[in-house]
Amino acid sequence: MDRKIVQRDIEDLIRPILERNRMELVDVLYRLEAGRWVLRVFIDKPGGVKLDDCAFISHQIGDLIEVEDVIPQRYFLEVSSPGLDRVLKKESDFQRFCGEKARVKTREALAGRRNFKGRILRCEQGVLELEDTEGERFEFPLHEIEKARLEYSGKIGNATGCDRE
Repeated sequence: MDRKIVQRDIEDLIRPILERNRMELVDVLYRLEAGRWVLRVFIDKPGGVKLDDCAFISHQIGDLIEVEDVIPQRYFLEVSSPGLDRVLKKESDFQRFCGEKARVKTREALAGRRNFKGRILRCEQGVLELEDTEGERFEFPLHEIEKARLEYSGKIGNATGCDRE
């Protein structure tokens, strides 16, 4: 079975549990590591997740995954917070962290490169605008972003702010 399909199926399966518990599904990774399959689920909530949250959700989704038999082989389940360098996937992720620094890797080269680092200026209608350290601005359609992560700067929050209309 294709691991991308498994990841998508797991996301669809567990999202209602997280929503009922007022938590956000940040990411799901399913991969073979050191000869064993690992399913990693990253969750968040306002104020951050605690160890008890991870344990509770782990039991909830672990039981559901087993009952639904979504994963055919043996696997290890890990549930954790997204960390300070959290992945950014959805438009709402980029909007939430507007003003923060991020690393972005595009699927295709833009201006001769695929890797960018800068401050998130805005994200609207499926387009991210980023400003690098030299003040150059780049726009990326979200579907052209291969991966994006926050760049930890010692603080998290909308301290610098962004224009919101």
